[in-house]
Amino acid sequence: MRLLFVGHDCCEAGAQHSLLRILRWLRDHTDWNIGVLTLGNGPLAPVYASLAPLLVLPDPDGAPEGTLDRIAALTGGPPDIICGNTAVSARSYGLLSAFSSPMVTRVAELDDSMARYVDAPTQALLLRHSEAFVAVSVQVAEMLTMRLGVAPDCITVINGAVEAEGTMLDAQRRAALLGHFGLTPETRLLWGCGSVSQRKGSDLFLGVVETLCALGIRDFHAFWTGYPVDELAVPLFLAKERSPARHHTTFLGQVPEPNLLMAPGDLFLLTSREDPFPLVSLEAAERGLPSLCFPGCGGMEAFVRDGGGLVAVGCEPADMARLAHPLLENRERAVRLGQEARELVLARHTMDSAGPQFIALFERLASDAPAVSRRPGLADILTVVIRSVGERTTAACRALLRQAVPDENIVEVSVAPFTEAIRRSFEIGIAQNRVWTLVVDADVLVRADFPREITEFAEAQGDDVFVVQGLVLDKIFGLLRPAGNHLYRTAMLTDALACIPAEGGLRPESATIDVMTARGRLFIQTPIVAGLHDFLQQPLDIACKCFVQAHKHAPYVEKVWPFWDTLAESDVDFVWAMIGANLGLAFKGNVRIDSDFLREYISGFLSKRGVVPTPLPPLDLSAVHEGFVQAELLAAQNDSRTAVMQPFMFPRERWSHVYGRNR
Repeated sequence: MRLLFVGHDCCEAGAQHSLLRILRWLRDHTDWNIGVLTLGNGPLAPVYASLAPLLVLPDPDGAPEGTLDRIAALTGGPPDIICGNTAVSARSYGLLSAFSSPMVTRVAELDDSMARYVDAPTQALLLRHSEAFVAVSVQVAEMLTMRLGVAPDCITVINGAVEAEGTMLDAQRRAALLGHFGLTPETRLLWGCGSVSQRKGSDLFLGVVETLCALGIRDFHAFWTGYPVDELAVPLFLAKERSPARHHTTFLGQVPEPNLLMAPGDLFLLTSREDPFPLVSLEAAERGLPSLCFPGCGGMEAFVRDGGGLVAVGCEPADMARLAHPLLENRERAVRLGQEARELVLARHTMDSAGPQFIALFERLASDAPAVSRRPGLADILTVVIRSVGERTTAACRALLRQAVPDENIVEVSVAPFTEAIRRSFEIGIAQNRVWTLVVDADVLVRADFPREITEFAEAQGDDVFVVQGLVLDKIFGLLRPAGNHLYRTAMLTDALACIPAEGGLRPESATIDVMTARGRLFIQTPIVAGLHDFLQQPLDIACKCFVQAHKHAPYVEKVWPFWDTLAESDVDFVWAMIGANLGLAFKGNVRIDSDFLREYISGFLSKRGVVPTPLPPLDLSAVHEGFVQAELLAAQNDSRTAVMQPFMFPRERWSHVYGRNR
């Protein structure tokens, strides 16, 4: 097998050391051709290179011609499997997708790290290209499912692991360290390790030491190894210098192999607020140190509860200090706890346990490769046009679509009135000249699989199909209905241009499609769910939409009104829905699908009465992801409106229908 690993850099950190361990084990237990691509350099680069051919590629998006050949050379030919070592590694997936090899991503991040290091484009690449995921803990698996919408059967939990061979105390380095700080071999030591950061809880570490000093503990010292990565460092170091614990606390900076300085009787303080599965606790346990951690800190809590140490009752420094106090007073007890931790790590968390799981996963993906690689080349056959009139969700709509198609296949249109937006969308599809043109309104938050699913459906139909449409979960009406998405056969768009009606009607796109079906072209309504509609919009835009709905769908507005009245108590969107609908019902002029006209009319009307809609801030794109879309779709199953509105407004028997040629 030819296996390519992708690492985000070669720096000294847990994920990078995990990859080294996996490489060593596979080198010793398989005859596979293994190569390593990293997206950044660092001190571990020579170590990687000693285990497998290495290529450092800082800018995969700007890779020069011939880069794919250089990558293939790492594994002696195009890789059979590509494995990203972290979610950040997905930055390379656009380039590597040219190999058409199954990709698996080992995710070593939880929410904070995902938000800090994995931007929206990288997340889109991660979800678009990963056939499978390795979660380093159950907590990471839950995050993938709940936040990113990854199917549970695509996730394998493989905890971090250490080598089966025991490490030896570096007695000379330990003695030098103790001597430098005037400490004796009997001095009790506390260890913390990781980046000096909010996530790792370096400030909480200092707080534990301060509490121990306040309890009267004197003959001990606390060492933290790791470098600063966020804004916590400066105030923390200043606080440390003013602290009563300043003579008992040292931040050492980056230290190679800090676990080799640890000896039985020492304690490891895992002060992380969030940590997927920190290897340093396993390394400490292998050296005979128990870990003390906070509840809810991440994947290591289960290891600690199973015998790897002790879990505090709360998440304050004083809670951890209460655990450490008796262990510092009784070294023999600390040694016993450390021995239990060592037995646990050797029984469950060595590469001899994890390695075979990686082999089984890679071999399964390789054997399934023909089926796994069946995805159509959407980049070759699909153009996506986003129609926007400044909706709050425009950027989020684009970010979600990038999960399915490259950004260069996506074009935004922002023109009014609506008939002109239709015309411009068709012209873009014609100019791009791909087989299909998917037109999506910017108020739709699209499921990751929707572009692929609806395109696969359309490809399986006859050549007389002009347009295919999916359903959306409509927030305002609380049901699944067709809106905001149309997949057009590009070859027919030139004819369709001539069918666009003059401005003035309420349904210009439907009118265009009606003319085409009258000419023998087919329109297919499918039950494929596109995503969410009218979620997270500006208050004024909600009012504009319901102003129009009062004219387009007056009976439906009347039916849903009691629900709006109730929901308005907890969701201001429905207050604005009623405001807009009331204004629409009272308006006697010609209603146009023109965002400028609607916003100007409603704003003017309200301002005369002293009401000014307060715009909401821009959306946090990290919060609008596949998991959010899936969670809202799931929650809708319990929406009391659905049982009433679905059969009344768009019953299930209309979800699948072919219009045209009397079919």
